[in-house]
Amino acid sequence: MDESVEDECTVRPCVEEVGLAMIVRAEFCDADGTRYLGYVHWSLVEHIGHRQPTLFLNDGTAVSFWGGIVKPSWDEASDEAKRISFPITFKSESLLGLTPMVGS
Repeated sequence: MDESVEDECTVRPCVEEVGLAMIVRAEFCDADGTRYLGYVHWSLVEHIGHRQPTLFLNDGTAVSFWGGIVKPSWDEASDEAKRISFPITFKSESLLGLTPMVGS
């Protein structure tokens, strides 16, 4: 983040430099073989709190698998989100020579 951004939600393509706070496109696959696009925070640490995987659904919603101290609830989830079959795996794209991340 630099002086040209409005807030911490600003995201730009990373084309040259590898920074400390990067999100990387990832492909997710649920137990039924359904594929989703999403992103993970690039991190060498495999803990979910560092990678914070998030997948996008066709209905325009997103499912984040990290809520910090907030306990997740499916009560407010979209119908499409409720159809996801667990476990879910992900693999990030290779970015600027960084090792792709995989997880479940």
